[in-house]
Amino acid sequence: EEANVFHILQEALANVGRHSGATRARLTLDERAGEYVFTVEDDGVGFFTLGHAPGAGQAQPRHHLGVNIMRERAQRLAGRIEISNLPRRGARVRLTLPADRAARAAAP
Repeated sequence: EEANVFHILQEALANVGRHSGATRARLTLDERAGEYVFTVEDDGVGFFTLGHAPGAGQAQPRHHLGVNIMRERAQRLAGRIEISNLPRRGARVRLTLPADRAARAAAP
């Protein structure tokens, strides 16, 4: 479990360094309503671009492979990944997973 969380956060932070052009990044950990919430935010160019397939004008993540790997790892922990642009500038990657070890162990 720890290795999966580490690799998800490592990929999110590596994306900041490789692609965002950010001058700042922040990693936070919270516990809310029985869930652990890990959040990586930056002040870079954002994660989504417009006008790319499958539909023009539809927002699409720029880094599909890394995102898919992060999502697969999160699913192993019964968690989820949420990716969004921040309102003014930058991006947010949020990993949420159950704080209850039994719920994580029941994941496929």
